[in-house]
Amino acid sequence: MQIQRYIFVLLIISGVILRVLGSAIYISSIQELQQIGTDDYPLYGSYYLTQDIDASETAEWNDNKGFKPIGSSINHFSGAFDGQGHVITGLVMDRGAENFVALFGAVSGEVKNLSLRDVSISGNTRVGGLVGLNVSGGTISNSSVTGEVTGNEYVGALVGFNQAAVQRSFASVEVTGVERVGGLVGTNWPGTISNSYATGAVTGQSDVGGLVGENYGGSLFHCFSSGKVSGDDDTGGLVGFQFGPEAIACYWDIQTSEQDESAGVEEDRSTEEMTYPYAENTYTEWDFENIWVADSDGVKNNGYPYLQEPNWYDSKIVSCDLSASLPLNQPFSMTLRIRNTGKRIWKASEGIYLGAVGDEDSLAPPHYWRVELNYDILPGSLYTFTIELNPQQEGTFVTEWQMLKEGEFWFGEIFSQEVEVGGPI
Repeated sequence: MQIQRYIFVLLIISGVILRVLGSAIYISSIQELQQIGTDDYPLYGSYYLTQDIDASETAEWNDNKGFKPIGSSINHFSGAFDGQGHVITGLVMDRGAENFVALFGAVSGEVKNLSLRDVSISGNTRVGGLVGLNVSGGTISNSSVTGEVTGNEYVGALVGFNQAAVQRSFASVEVTGVERVGGLVGTNWPGTISNSYATGAVTGQSDVGGLVGENYGGSLFHCFSSGKVSGDDDTGGLVGFQFGPEAIACYWDIQTSEQDESAGVEEDRSTEEMTYPYAENTYTEWDFENIWVADSDGVKNNGYPYLQEPNWYDSKIVSCDLSASLPLNQPFSMTLRIRNTGKRIWKASEGIYLGAVGDEDSLAPPHYWRVELNYDILPGSLYTFTIELNPQQEGTFVTEWQMLKEGEFWFGEIFSQEVEVGGPI
């Protein structure tokens, strides 16, 4: 009996854990964001930011120390945080004597699709705008930071100390530190940074770089930096100190950085060579179809390349049970299975529908030209729509359906099928 009781309790506990691990937790305010790491908002949870957030009030939080980092050197954030392209503005963290200072103090999970704007962050060591320490197994992607970041050692605009993966991210931050200071990452040891860039000014004393302060055994692929770099020892336009493999297809601007040398990179480039129209020997083998965009008018990124925005809303038709022939005047419930292949949640409360293309359909009654969601659909998930058809005329018709955000735009793959009404079944 006692054993059965223990098993029952374990099953309950396991069920709770599975529900938390498998469920999306929505974050819609700076107060909710600060709750991550508590019992109701565990560090292993799966989080989605549902709107832009003004975080300026954090300047007065915690005796004016500001926002408390999510996760620590002992208890990492091991879950998943998806910003869904939303922006957090005005985050303040005034923690000059503390370590692991950033929105996320330490990460061994995933942080993606998040923009921080106008941050003011200060700490001691392992200080970043987004992540203080990105532990082995962690992934940071499609994220960015602007503002000011200050610390002593391992200081980076995006990440203070990177041991894992940083990809498709950028920073335009004024970074100030003493040792191992970088415009994107303070120390990359032994992480991988790919398809990323930094444009902010970087100031330090030793191991100071426009992109990475210290690259110790790490890998750099398809990156660039253009900010001014100032330091005393081991200072470089792209990398301050390098041990290990050289960067691959990475560049720095020798004019704007005011540095004509960089560790780990053999070739330098001028502003003219790095801005549009780009020199033939610059950005070689970069993917300008799927990852990068050429700034042809110089408006988006002063002529330097910038990263493509993800496809936030997209869909793919998976299956449909509609036959090529239907009887006349006999209602038919067509089921259409569609996958959310975009990067954002389809929220039922935000006017996401399946709609008749052209706002009408010859086989469906007018009140069925919009089909609503019964619940939210996460990226990658399937949803089965039921569309009530009731053909009233003989002949051959085309029925077409597509996803839309009401009043804004249509998106994704169009389902289109020719149907003969009143013909042989």
